[in-house]
Amino acid sequence: MISADCYATISLLHRHQVIKKTRTSYHHATDRNPVFNETSVFNVSSNDLLTSYIRIVIYEIIPSTLTTTTKTFEIGHCLIGNHDRTQHMSHWQQMLRVLRRPVIVWHPLKL
Repeated sequence: MISADCYATISLLHRHQVIKKTRTSYHHATDRNPVFNETSVFNVSSNDLLTSYIRIVIYEIIPSTLTTTTKTFEIGHCLIGNHDRTQHMSHWQQMLRVLRRPVIVWHPLKL
């Protein structure tokens, strides 16, 4: 459960280097279990698909009580691609089979 405002970043990586990065809209603290029902589209050549993967990171935004600044903390992340022999790899393979169509899968976050 999240007790502060949060957002997610979705990055396309190729050989551990960020190629493109997007960010979701903010979810406010009143939404205790946010669902990021948003689409991110990345163009990847077929040659690069085997060595590319997606990293999703969830961040929590904590306002400072002493100043007007805020601090951002990583809540957790997940990696989706061929590098992994879990549900994440299965999701990656489903996305490759149905190009340009959404594939919806819930992923646990690693802390």
